[in-house]
Amino acid sequence: MRLENADTLFGAGDIAESFLEWRRWVRRPVRRLSTACSPCPCPTCGFGARETLERAVHRLPKRQARELRRLLGPLDERFLSRTVPVPSRIEHRWWACRA
Repeated sequence: MRLENADTLFGAGDIAESFLEWRRWVRRPVRRLSTACSPCPCPTCGFGARETLERAVHRLPKRQARELRRLLGPLDERFLSRTVPVPSRIEHRWWACRA
């Protein structure tokens, strides 16, 4: 992907790898999705992958960003439907404040 070659925030294959990781994360059993609003963006919790995808959406050209959002939509909806917000923690990353 051109963005991965042009932007130093991304390495080769980062976006595809992050997409696959986020997809694996949201398909986990519900009991394993609860993170109690962990601030950790590690690859094992899925949040690091979602963070990478969010950065990509904001840096891609409009057409490619729209396509990535279209692919992320069902995954994000699944995550939202299987978790609840934790109101005690406000954060700009909506996915990090759910349990």
